[in-house]
Amino acid sequence: MDEPELKSQLRKTLHDSFDLREEVNGQFLVDGTSVIIDFLAYPKTELIDRGFDPFWFGIEAKSPQCKDPKKKGLQVAWQTITYAQSRFDDIRPQFVLIFPPLEEFFPDNESHWLKCLLQKANVGDLRIKPNGIDWKIEFGAAGRYFSNTHGRSKTMNLGQRRVVGTWK
Repeated sequence: MDEPELKSQLRKTLHDSFDLREEVNGQFLVDGTSVIIDFLAYPKTELIDRGFDPFWFGIEAKSPQCKDPKKKGLQVAWQTITYAQSRFDDIRPQFVLIFPPLEEFFPDNESHWLKCLLQKANVGDLRIKPNGIDWKIEFGAAGRYFSNTHGRSKTMNLGQRRVVGTWK
């Protein structure tokens, strides 16, 4: 799928669960560079009642169907790190998700350690099952934060802890 198709799929799958804002302008907090994120999302009451934390998060869609998917995967990884360190209309997203999941850009599980690093930067993956209905949010090696079928994971602060410098 190309990026417009991915964004369309995101809208269709997530509109019942989240308030979505598209193409939101922002600023990178480090130096004020202008940025634009594909989506900001806020959980609707039903998800909050099921344990989804009431905060805004970002989603960036990139297609791995390109000439050099590994290069595109590295680009979207860096892009989402900078978006996690940005502010959009006075909203700093709690985390930012890559869609489709990062391993679709890398063969043979080559993305494992990159995903572990991204977790420390408050970046995870959004997975949508082929049925176009079921979805889940995951972070690196820690696993699921939330899915529409299984709810919230028992792992506390997943995707929420800001790590600066050395972590424990």
